[in-house]
Amino acid sequence: MEKLDWSMEGLRNGCILAGIAHAIGAARYPAFAGEKSWDKDGTNYSIRDGEGSRGTVSFANGYCVGVFRNEQTERDFKPALEYLQNAPKEVIELAAREALRYVLDIVNDEPQPFITTAFWGSADGLYTNDTLDDFLGYGGYLLETQVLDVEAAISILADEEYEFEESEVALLKRLYERKIAAPEARITLTEEEISMLNPDGPKGVKECKISFKELGIYFEGDEDDDDEDDDEDEDEADEEQEEDMGKFEGLRDDLSGRPKNTPKTAYEVKLDIGDTADFKELNDMLQEVEKYVSLDLSGSTVTEIPGFAFENCTGLTGVTIPNSVTSIETAAFRNCENLTGITIGKSVTSIEEEAFSGCKNLKSITIPKSVTSIERSTFYHCTSLASVTIPNRVTSIEGGAFEGCTGLTGVTIPNSVNSIGYMAFYECTSLASVTIGNSVNSIGREAFYKCKSLAGITLPSSVISIDYDVFDKCTSLTSVTFLNKITSGGLDERAFYGLGDLQEKYLANGRGTYTRENGTSKKWTKQ
Repeated sequence: MEKLDWSMEGLRNGCILAGIAHAIGAARYPAFAGEKSWDKDGTNYSIRDGEGSRGTVSFANGYCVGVFRNEQTERDFKPALEYLQNAPKEVIELAAREALRYVLDIVNDEPQPFITTAFWGSADGLYTNDTLDDFLGYGGYLLETQVLDVEAAISILADEEYEFEESEVALLKRLYERKIAAPEARITLTEEEISMLNPDGPKGVKECKISFKELGIYFEGDEDDDDEDDDEDEDEADEEQEEDMGKFEGLRDDLSGRPKNTPKTAYEVKLDIGDTADFKELNDMLQEVEKYVSLDLSGSTVTEIPGFAFENCTGLTGVTIPNSVTSIETAAFRNCENLTGITIGKSVTSIEEEAFSGCKNLKSITIPKSVTSIERSTFYHCTSLASVTIPNRVTSIEGGAFEGCTGLTGVTIPNSVNSIGYMAFYECTSLASVTIGNSVNSIGREAFYKCKSLAGITLPSSVISIDYDVFDKCTSLTSVTFLNKITSGGLDERAFYGLGDLQEKYLANGRGTYTRENGTSKKWTKQ
């Protein structure tokens, strides 16, 4: 066991600094928006690089634990908790409850945490069971900037990682000081501060807002869930909320008096609530009673499922969303680990980022025809998701939308879709069939990385841009059909990294079908 020359407070502050820098950078470089993120309550900080390495650090109750996987190494698999031998039981519990959920992979045909190194600690110090060199080499290097002193970290983030202008550096320093001074306080960017950003169009603004929101930082003028209505409307809302609270209390009493059950014997509960319902109270109640519940909201008049509404409700096995709902907001059902099915009302037009992230038992879902975009990390690590129906109005599949959906075997991308975002199907290891619609013009970096069951794919004539490492580690891929001659300017120099001489052959010979003998052969032949 080796003690790291890090402190837990310094590491957490460094992760906050990196998170703020990333939000500013996401405005400028929206394609890289998913590389660093915080969850809403500041427990988990996740990071990944462009080489396939990733890690998550969890902070809670005076302890922290970090787990990492370096895809470029070949360390033999062993159970993740073996990397945490000698750690206090509080650390083991924190790792099982939080960090290890972010590093799942298919091992021996089962989803389980797959890591190559780890550390843990408290205010007394941080430790790893590896040597320092092994710890850094097997993934700990992802935090090398976060553990530097503030000025050194700002220099690397601003000059090397994001190439910030002076205004962006000034904003980074200003927001970091405010966040450290009052970690729990909501921060609102003024118009002047917003003008210090350099967004790459509306997409940059959108990704910037998402990343800032994870840190409790908002744009001035954005709608605040806590804004007050005028007095008359507020009185009416209070009455409706009191009525809903009475229903929650009645449900609490009912469920508390019922016997313990299992996900297969979930209690079917019908609950009619209004637009003023306090979903935090509902969430707290569902977690407190410790019963498995299938919730039918079909008679409700609620118009949105708010952000984080059912987050971490591990007893929730099913939900029926009424037709009155038009939006399912950020992380609404994140980490509902026993959610196996959901019926979404036909009026939903917006499903926001991470809405079903971590719902590892969700088996299938039909997205309503009214939805036009599948947002970032919507189904991240839904490891049991075997099928999904994407409607013909969806125009974009955003970054990480289906990342880590290791049970997904096939997907049809409709003709309405014009872009497949970065890491959209990253590590969908069972994905054997992909049909790409004839309107897709761009495929983001690592979109099909490690889809090791994919044997063949056809790229339609509409595709004019392919970013890097799109099919890297697709070890079964033996046939690629190009229906268009993409110019060298439309292909990243690493577009077909990991696929031998395919890029060279394609640029020389143009459209057509290219094959190789097996998934490890580097030599491709045009048919």
